[in-house]
Amino acid sequence: MFETMEYTTSNQRLKVPLKLLHINETLYTDEWMKQTYKYHHFFDETLNESRPQEGESNLQQWKTKAILMTHEIKQKGMIAGRCELCRVAKEEYGLTIPGRIDTNRHCTDVEDILCVISNSDWYYDNVNQKRNIIYHFLYGLTRPGNNIWLINAEKKWMDQKGIVYDYDNINTKRKTRIKGFVYSIMHSMFSNYIQKTFRKKMLSQFNEFITVREKVRNASINSKYHYKKHQFGNNQGYIVSTVINDDTGLDRCITELLTVGQNWVNECKKYGLSLDEIKSNTEKFFNGHKLSNITNNQIVNDVNEIDTSINIQEPVTESSNNTTRKTPSDEVLKHLKKRQLYLGE
Repeated sequence: MFETMEYTTSNQRLKVPLKLLHINETLYTDEWMKQTYKYHHFFDETLNESRPQEGESNLQQWKTKAILMTHEIKQKGMIAGRCELCRVAKEEYGLTIPGRIDTNRHCTDVEDILCVISNSDWYYDNVNQKRNIIYHFLYGLTRPGNNIWLINAEKKWMDQKGIVYDYDNINTKRKTRIKGFVYSIMHSMFSNYIQKTFRKKMLSQFNEFITVREKVRNASINSKYHYKKHQFGNNQGYIVSTVINDDTGLDRCITELLTVGQNWVNECKKYGLSLDEIKSNTEKFFNGHKLSNITNNQIVNDVNEIDTSINIQEPVTESSNNTTRKTPSDEVLKHLKKRQLYLGE
């Protein structure tokens, strides 16, 4: 596996195995150290030997060097990935930070992007489009055609070390598909980071997250999340939402919300709203659309504004066709939407 160790004719770059280093440091075992020590001097100018001297100290030095290089590759990949994420957010989607009043409202780091995607007004305004954008951030940046930034970051690190991959024993058809250790480490580190970060933020704000991974066959995990297939542009994936039950610690909150919802439905029935009207407008609100103007313009407020309190507003009435109606409480709808509760069947 690790037999090659020769110079190339181009700029005297050294050939190294495609899988010389690993992202998982536990794979740097004693056997790995002995098989790969001959490459140590490629990365340490103070060494001239390709075989360890007596004792194990030389092998441990090589392992330490390998771990340090692995950390360096991870760091370089993270920097490049963050820069590309911000570039796409700014140039392709024109994302701006809500509430920022200075001239530079565009996203300059990952925290800025998280600020945007966790904003309820932004997310629920054409929610399917916003999910497609988030899917692109999570999975599109590293796919063929979009991953030039990753290829360039890999090449830059290898140029600095004066190494190239050894493809001599690789099938010609596989050369264009197989990835070397630098690319793999950078890719894995950035992808895992961005997916975990976005997942945590989306769960805290919307009780859902986006993934391409199928449901895990684990009883405890299956009882916690609900997986729903979803089409993100031309790509398949899942919207995973939190399953609310008595074991989540949210039962008190849910009870309060259901009580508020029941009171609101009773209000609507009392003042002449039909079941179809209640269901139709709740569904529109949940999907990020404005409510139908069932009352006058002064009644229909900005339903996307989220308030943390749970109060039923004083009803506002109007007369239409000799029937007096009360407006649905916008505040109640906000909480119903945030907790993903439906009215009706």
